[in-house]
Amino acid sequence: MNRFVTAAAATACLVCAACVPASEAAPPAGAFGFVTEPSPATRGEPFVTRDGWTVRIERLALQVSVMAFPVDDRDYYRYGSSDTYRFDASKSVTVFARAVPTGPATGTMRLTGYYGYGRNSDDERTEILGLPPEVNARFGVAADARQYSGDYVSYAGPSALLVVRAENAGRVIVVDLTLALSSYYSEQEHLGREVVADALVTVPASIVAETLFMDESSRDLRFDDFAAADANGDGRVSGQELSAANLLETISSRGSGIFVLAAPGVGFPR
Repeated sequence: MNRFVTAAAATACLVCAACVPASEAAPPAGAFGFVTEPSPATRGEPFVTRDGWTVRIERLALQVSVMAFPVDDRDYYRYGSSDTYRFDASKSVTVFARAVPTGPATGTMRLTGYYGYGRNSDDERTEILGLPPEVNARFGVAADARQYSGDYVSYAGPSALLVVRAENAGRVIVVDLTLALSSYYSEQEHLGREVVADALVTVPASIVAETLFMDESSRDLRFDDFAAADANGDGRVSGQELSAANLLETISSRGSGIFVLAAPGVGFPR
């Protein structure tokens, strides 16, 4: 009897297994990304501004979100993954979004910070590329400079760490701050590439950090506004001083120009 029950149970399992439909194979997908190339100033070479300051960017670390979308009007809401990276902007890195459907695609790279603070700086959602522990840890707390509005303080996490030393006529100003910037390319400025299954396709993306000091009207590089933010005259611009001088909004606006991508539409099939 036991052998009969066992055999019957085994037969039932086989019948049930036969009733289960086979899993559908995942649609073919690849990855779409960017290869960054820092400008000489981003790599740390000094540059002279129109108002006479010799400026050196000693460190620029960025946290970015990379997204990619297929160009398919028939299925507008298909998309790949959104992947987050934190890296030393003075070095060339490759950042990309995974699981992008094959075919023509567009991609974006934008600065991003975690909302809230107290997160572990090694958050599992962020891939850390070549940053020392002491630099990486500064992304795990609230940004030094963030938006203030009356009694409300935004506790957005940093999307950038900027360390700058500037000199002019014997005066030295140091900026060493994490910044809650939010800058990105608008949709019409996305890049085009043909995504291939199980492969990574990339487009070049220059990082031009000196645009953080570019006057938007004259297009000249200037540092006087940063120097003027040093309200107590100690030679260091604090996060509160930067915010009080309304420079964070200005830097955020300028920050949209630090990524210079290849011409829109490059790589689309003709």
